[in-house]
Amino acid sequence: MQKKWIVFMAIACICAMSAASQAQLPSGNWPKAGHDYYNSNHSPATAIARPVPRITTINSGRVWRDATINGIVIDPDGNVYVTDDYSANVIKISPAGTQIWDASAQTPVLPDASASYVYNGPTLFSDGTNKYILLGPLSGGTPEGRAIYFLNPDTGQLVKTSGFMTDLWSLDVNYTPTTAGLISLSNPAVGPDGTIYTTNLRTSYYDPIGPLFAFNPSDASRKWCNITAKNTGYGWGDAWGTPAVKQGTDGKNIIYVAGGLWYEAANNGDHPTIAAYVDEGNGVQPTLLWKKKFDDGTDSAFVTSHPVLSDDGSTLYIAGRERWPQRRQNTSVTSTDVPNGTLFAFDATTGAKKWRIITGGRHAFSPTLGPNNMIYLSGGIYRSGTTQSDIKPVVTAGKVIAVQDNGSSATIKWTLNLPDDEVSDTTNVVTISTNPTVMYVGSGNGRLYCIRDDGDRAKILWTYQAYPLNYTGITSRVRGFAPANLSLADDGTVYTVWRNYLYAFPPGFDPSKPEGISGYVKDTAGNPIAGAWVAASISTTPLDDNANRIWTRTDSNGYYQMSLSDALGHTYPATYYIAASAVGYGASDNQTVTYNASEDLANSDTRNFTLSPAKYNWAFMANATTNNANTDANLAASKAVDGLATGDTATRFASASANAYLQIDLGTPRTISEAAIYWWYDYAKAYTLDYSTDGITWHPGAELYSTTTGNGGFPVEWCPAELLRDPNSGYTGWDLWGPGGTKTGLDVIKFAPTTAQYWRVTYTSASNSWSIRNNYPAAVTVATGINAQVPYAAPYASISEIELRDATLPALPPTIGSARQIPDGAGAKVDSAIITAVPGAGVPANNIFIESTDRSAGIRVDVSGISGLDMTKIGFGDKVSVSGKVWTNADGEKYIAAAILNRAADGAGCDVPIEPVGINNRDAEAASAQGLFVKTWGKVSATDSSSFTISDGSAVPIKVLCGGLTKPEVDSVVRVRGVAGKDASGPVLYMRNEQVDWTTGDTTFQPKAFPGAYKYPEDFLILGPFSDEHSTTQSYRIYADFIANNSTSGINELNLALTAPPTLGGTLAGKTWTRSAGVGGHVAISNAPDNCTYYAHIWVYSPQSITAGMRLGSDDSATVIVYNQTVASLSGGSAASLISSPVAIQTSEQWGRDFSDYVPLDQGWNSILVKFEHGTGPCAFDIQFVDPQWYGNPGYGAVAPLAGLGYLLEKPAQ
Repeated sequence: MQKKWIVFMAIACICAMSAASQAQLPSGNWPKAGHDYYNSNHSPATAIARPVPRITTINSGRVWRDATINGIVIDPDGNVYVTDDYSANVIKISPAGTQIWDASAQTPVLPDASASYVYNGPTLFSDGTNKYILLGPLSGGTPEGRAIYFLNPDTGQLVKTSGFMTDLWSLDVNYTPTTAGLISLSNPAVGPDGTIYTTNLRTSYYDPIGPLFAFNPSDASRKWCNITAKNTGYGWGDAWGTPAVKQGTDGKNIIYVAGGLWYEAANNGDHPTIAAYVDEGNGVQPTLLWKKKFDDGTDSAFVTSHPVLSDDGSTLYIAGRERWPQRRQNTSVTSTDVPNGTLFAFDATTGAKKWRIITGGRHAFSPTLGPNNMIYLSGGIYRSGTTQSDIKPVVTAGKVIAVQDNGSSATIKWTLNLPDDEVSDTTNVVTISTNPTVMYVGSGNGRLYCIRDDGDRAKILWTYQAYPLNYTGITSRVRGFAPANLSLADDGTVYTVWRNYLYAFPPGFDPSKPEGISGYVKDTAGNPIAGAWVAASISTTPLDDNANRIWTRTDSNGYYQMSLSDALGHTYPATYYIAASAVGYGASDNQTVTYNASEDLANSDTRNFTLSPAKYNWAFMANATTNNANTDANLAASKAVDGLATGDTATRFASASANAYLQIDLGTPRTISEAAIYWWYDYAKAYTLDYSTDGITWHPGAELYSTTTGNGGFPVEWCPAELLRDPNSGYTGWDLWGPGGTKTGLDVIKFAPTTAQYWRVTYTSASNSWSIRNNYPAAVTVATGINAQVPYAAPYASISEIELRDATLPALPPTIGSARQIPDGAGAKVDSAIITAVPGAGVPANNIFIESTDRSAGIRVDVSGISGLDMTKIGFGDKVSVSGKVWTNADGEKYIAAAILNRAADGAGCDVPIEPVGINNRDAEAASAQGLFVKTWGKVSATDSSSFTISDGSAVPIKVLCGGLTKPEVDSVVRVRGVAGKDASGPVLYMRNEQVDWTTGDTTFQPKAFPGAYKYPEDFLILGPFSDEHSTTQSYRIYADFIANNSTSGINELNLALTAPPTLGGTLAGKTWTRSAGVGGHVAISNAPDNCTYYAHIWVYSPQSITAGMRLGSDDSATVIVYNQTVASLSGGSAASLISSPVAIQTSEQWGRDFSDYVPLDQGWNSILVKFEHGTGPCAFDIQFVDPQWYGNPGYGAVAPLAGLGYLLEKPAQ
């Protein structure tokens, strides 16, 4: 039975209402934005929609761009009406998906609003006799577009027009009615008595919520406007949403409207405001029931949503898009202002605020009602910043938030971050009348989600990807197009529009039976792989079928569910090919499922996948070239094979223009069966994968892979919308660059094993995804670090990394042990290795030795190929990562010719102490010993100018390479430390530039080397604190001898080392020597009392008598005594500022602020006593022994730390 165009009305009023007053919303389906008078966004439907939509292409007589945000309504017969945001055109489509009429083709016709955007949509309406589609006011074209238009729903013809809304300018306001005047996001609202209400946006100097209009339903005449005079106390009024309307107990309509400003200057009225008006009837002016500003000193929100009334009409809800101080110009924003979405609840009768709650989302659309006082909100990006001029959009995932109204408070029950939706805002949430509640939300990544409220959490029942979205070269992945707000038919059909496609999702989903394809993706050990991609297509290569694939990702349990669709116009029977892949894994083999008809797509099919680790990548560190080199060296071809697929933007290749190739020479033929291309923001749309056996004759991409529909691949690394608001135009990063996008995307191309030495990615067109970033102000440059003030069209593609994976050879872990296994010329990467030796003594120039943290393997690294490497910034114990090619020299020694070396930042586990591994001479010749830091013993059998030879009786002599270090006597027995290696004579030991690396056999001590590249003594014995009645004076604290003052045995500061050598736990002057190990070059005392003095002592070993330089930094003052001589002092200086900047060490800064170029160190052991005083604040000091000729500029680096020194805490035996 066909539904009738009847009305919603209270039962008590049915008989009392006259025929003339029966003008109402039609009952059934979705007659207006928000669904009903209360804007609940709630449908009586009880059936859950299926993720198998019917798709109708919308054909418009005017230029069609996007469905308006609130542009979908459904009449009681199931017909759908859609409005465009560009031309104000209306299209009617039947329940079966047939387009019935196009309003732009009718006579008379609506004014063309193509000069501006049109954000509002239609409302269905009946005056008791005739049915109408209400539309307007329009936002573009001429000022006469500011009216309500009545269209015939049967024909699309314009029947009548309300009075224009432009006479406000007749007030005493210096304002001209141009196309920049009234703008509306409000769909016409209809009261229970049929009165039509609408609001407008940006009316100057009237009211903070803008004007509210009322129209008679019978003749479309205007009944009233709430504004009758200029109010100069207010700034611009922004009324965004559709009013909510309820009938009061006296039968009069109460209209609720909300509004606020974008970013007005500090006027009294520039705060978001919500108000309630009573329509007195008979055309008289409305009565203001109440009006409230959101900002009461603690609460603020920028409002674009509809007000929503609770089911009983007692509570008014409104969602804030973002907290108000962040929209105000020149207003500070504190860290407590973000995240900044806010939901408010007001008493609908009095306007008293019931509660507010910070939600953590940015709410562009209205709250949605659920049962049991539940409210649901959608959210997307939120903003952060210090002032209005530097607010950055910070992208979070699109989200849905469930809030429980407790009466006088609210509780967030759960927040659901939508998977793979880091780029966008979301649509409104719509709910249906199921138990538990089921809801739908659309996202800017081109997806529709069906979600169930399971009480304390949300469950995604299904996800639909609207794909393909090939809109004039802009894909949903790049721009983040959100669908139009959702509407629901009473039978459960969900409607939305993406661009010029109407999607209708029919009812019939059974939550107990997942539709389409579902299953698990696991590794070979049976562990789930989270975030794996599963793609389906009618193509035999679903993973790289950019134009037609449908895809999803696995959850934390490795589970996926993917709804297939016949949206691509398949002819049945159709076979879908399904495959899976993930970062670090190879692509799976295809699985198939065949459907005989589109209805079969709703059947449940299970396909599980097991992924093996990706095979060996022969492209890593291979020779990469291009025919179209970029002038920027940071975009060289080699950057695409450096092993850095994500993160640093400087590790990518980009050509100078389109029509380019990236060529990889593997050095020798390799059998490849899979390619992985990590695209950066700008990706190739048309490209081929080619190969050649000789570098001359090329096999075209048709043999392996070719596409003209590239879309950047699967998202790997997401990028926020980084651009600032332009303070001149008011545009945000959203406006300039879209809401964000994928920083790195991955194409996985699988093909039959192919053997070749030369490979190419050749492309002829690119995405131009940055071209919208042209000619924006300097503020944009500040945000991105990229000059956005010059045209930047990006006609090229950027490849972050390319992998050419072997057909059978497995990938190896990034370890030294793996590097020693691979063939010469292959790329090797080593993570988290420890430097055991740097150039000097027996270690050759431009070489270092590294060792794995588990001491299992070591290797020599030739660093001569690293341009600009500062060897003074690396030292023993530093943790590094190395990438390069592996080679074997003529002596059979494996080594890495490094192209990249990165030192771990201080505080990230650098300066790892390594003690040598004890081995005998015979073990030193084993391949497993090469590169290890070892110690061994033997009798010296020979010496020469740069080495000596030892033997332990095992008939395997070891040559000790020591350079210019002093050689031991022949026949002496020595213990030697160094790095094991190999030359033509056999095993060798590379001694480091430290004389203490070898000692005679009867000596038991072994000095420790100062750590890191800058060799700061950090390990001290500490004595103190000392203070007396005179210690309030700084000079007294530094010059008084507290040891002498508190000792009775004649011990003082100068004779301390000779008469009472410090020992851990020993006592002196009433205090106990304790150990204080410094961090990052400093020795700091925690909780030091004010006005006191400390002593710190260390024994320093020098291989020869020298005059050293020394840096000294302290807070507050310090002196240094070497045995009985004061060699340096720093009075009144401060190291406090350096303490808070640990980055200084890793950028070749030295901490010390003062310098002494005369610090005599004897050969052997030297007593170093540091006396440092403390007033208030930090208590710390640092010293550094440096070359007196290269002591640097205090605080600015260029220092040369002395090598060869060692230390102990307690005096060694002599």
